[in-house]
Amino acid sequence: MHKAIFYTMQSVIKWEYEVLAVADIPESISARHSHPLTPTFYLPSQIFLAQIEQKSPMLSTIDVADSTMDKMERFLTNYSTNTDQNMEFESKASLAAEFENLQKTLKIVGITISILVAFIGIMNFINSVITSINARRRELAMLQSIGMLNSQVIRMLILESTMYILLTIAATLTIGSAICYLGLNAFTAGAAYMKLYFTVVPSLLCLPVLLVIAIIVPVMCQKVISKSSIVERLRKIE
Repeated sequence: MHKAIFYTMQSVIKWEYEVLAVADIPESISARHSHPLTPTFYLPSQIFLAQIEQKSPMLSTIDVADSTMDKMERFLTNYSTNTDQNMEFESKASLAAEFENLQKTLKIVGITISILVAFIGIMNFINSVITSINARRRELAMLQSIGMLNSQVIRMLILESTMYILLTIAATLTIGSAICYLGLNAFTAGAAYMKLYFTVVPSLLCLPVLLVIAIIVPVMCQKVISKSSIVERLRKIE
C-alpha cells in the first residue's frame, strides 16, 4: 500500500491516507470538472463528511427506478424552477435529447462534407476522362482509320473509365476504410456515450452512380469528337 498526503489551503493541517486501489473513475460518477495535475480520489463517507462539515455537495447522483423516473424529473424541474433556481440537474431524458441533437448536427455536417467531396471527386473524374480522350484524339482517329468501328472505340473508352471507378472503389474499401475507421475510433474513444458502428454501405451505394457516369462521359465525348470525319481529325491534329 502507498501513502497519500493531502494539505489544506487554509491551514497547515495534513492528512495521511493509505491508497487501497487505483481505479479508472467512470464519467457518470466523476466530478465533471478537472484541473491540471489534480488527482481524483474517493474517501470513506465518515471521513469525508467530517472534513466538509455542513458544506453542500457540488454534485449529487441519484439512482431512480424506471417506474418513478418521470415523477422525479417533474419534481426536480419544479424544484429548480420555483424553489432553488441556482440548482441544475441532468436526467436520462435530457441527456438523450442532447445526444440526439448532437447526432443531428454530426449527420448534417457529415452529409454536407460528403456531398461536397463527392461533387469534387465526380468533377475531377469527368475532367480526367475528357482530358484523356481529347489528348488521344490522334490515336483514336488512327485506330478508326485502319478499321476500328466507332462502337468499338466507345466500348474501349467505357472499359477504361470503368476500371478507374473500380480501382477507386477498391482503394476506398481497403485503404480508405482503414483510415476512416482509425480516425472515427480515435474520435469516439474519448466519449463514453458514443459507440462506433462502421459500415461501407454508403461507398457501395455510390458504385452504381459512378458506373453510370463512367459510361455516359466517354459516350458523350466520343459522339462530340465523331462529328468530324477521321480525315479532318487527322489533319487538325497534324
